[in-house]
Amino acid sequence: APVEFDQVRGSLEIQQGALDLSGAIANFYGGRAGGSFGLSVEKGMPAWRLDARLDRVELDRLTRAIEEKSPRFGGAASGTVTLKTICLPERLKLKAVRV
Repeated sequence: APVEFDQVRGSLEIQQGALDLSGAIANFYGGRAGGSFGLSVEKGMPAWRLDARLDRVELDRLTRAIEEKSPRFGGAASGTVTLKTICLPERLKLKAVRV
């Protein structure tokens, strides 16, 4: 299942094959998430990055949303997440995003 954010606010810039969301803040499974996200395509290869801060995210709601049969976690989580990757074009699947 897709991970969902609610009431997203931030600055979005799109130019020359790149998308950058900065200064973002959103409701996220009972807590808050903030940070930046970028997506770019260079030489036909999509790459993305995520730098996020999480505050009081309810783990039981998050794990239930990701997979109904996943192990359940309790409590709340706060911390930082940094992800960077390059996707092979045949593996990249984008779905509509509600803002």
